[in-house]
Amino acid sequence: MADVTSAMEFVRARGNAVEQARLQVFLGKRPALDAVLKEIADRQHQDGSFAPFWDADAHSLDATCYHLAVLEQLGVTEGQIVERARTFLWSRRQEDGSFQEDETYSAIAPPWAKPGVLEATLYLTSNAGFWLATAARDDERLTASAHFLVDHLGQDGRFPTYFHAHWLAAGFLFGVGEIECANALLAGLEQRLAILEASQLAWMVNALCLHGVSRDHTLVDAAVRRLMNLQQADGRFASEDGTWQDVHTTLEALRALQGIGAWDA
Repeated sequence: MADVTSAMEFVRARGNAVEQARLQVFLGKRPALDAVLKEIADRQHQDGSFAPFWDADAHSLDATCYHLAVLEQLGVTEGQIVERARTFLWSRRQEDGSFQEDETYSAIAPPWAKPGVLEATLYLTSNAGFWLATAARDDERLTASAHFLVDHLGQDGRFPTYFHAHWLAAGFLFGVGEIECANALLAGLEQRLAILEASQLAWMVNALCLHGVSRDHTLVDAAVRRLMNLQQADGRFASEDGTWQDVHTTLEALRALQGIGAWDA
């Protein structure tokens, strides 16, 4: 069983303003978000996009998905910042339903965001589709996006792309009603559960549950049980990206545990 109290104390002792606000949201409180939202709004470009770390002037699909994730974690799923970000995501949708960064970034984008590269396109389509479907799962434009992903799904339940794209795609496909393909992805993830770190487990559980995968699903149940066993002595859940991400991972773990009923606010 996870020690929720020590996990919260770890966040309180080390979290920044956004992370403290996220904890308050989990506790059912209404944190003062004006300053946090102003900071996010000040970073947003006129077209609704956000700049990535790899180019301060770029209008990035991936970075915009990231900011939608931050806003959702703060309980902000509507409003001008969110709507403008979604509008930008739609603008990056290609004729075949896929999503890509602007081709002018080909020389500077990192591998996971590089235009014209299948691995990046599958990841970005999974990510953008995931966030657009949270508000518009019945939008016909997402049907082609779902079919683009389905067409690249192997019989082993895997895509030729990054690992985390699999649970983003599974959540997206489940949310838009492509249940058979979503289940194939879930089965593939279950086979590789033992290699996942705490940050990956928490991200996966939250992504799946956000789009309606049952907390009683065998993958979700097994992932949460493994997650609880990975808590550190000081309460944290460690990130494979380094200690600077441990507060974020601990918050994600708390959310995953709360989502399956392991603790109540």
